[in-house]
Amino acid sequence: MRYEKQARALIRKMIRRARQDWATCVYVTPYGESEVINEGQLERDIINAVFSCDETTITFHDMTTGRNLGSVLVVLEYDREPCEIISDCTDNDYINRLLNHIGA
Repeated sequence: MRYEKQARALIRKMIRRARQDWATCVYVTPYGESEVINEGQLERDIINAVFSCDETTITFHDMTTGRNLGSVLVVLEYDREPCEIISDCTDNDYINRLLNHIGA
């Protein structure tokens, strides 16, 4: 991927913002599937899971309430700029705050 370093920084920034709340878990699944592919909740595990597939869904989940906070679809292509890797997302306050924080 041409802009991989910048794309990783963008995803890292989003994950760090989400993880400021200790009760938020981040799950990565290949697009269209239901099996979680990140091994744990460490930042590097989450980022590596996102970059292990061309299309992944990052889902944010609140452990205390059991509620799904929203999700983001990440599509990685060779010449896609970092600001374009987020192709779709849940339209709610939580996800909008995350995306505003990263400038997407």
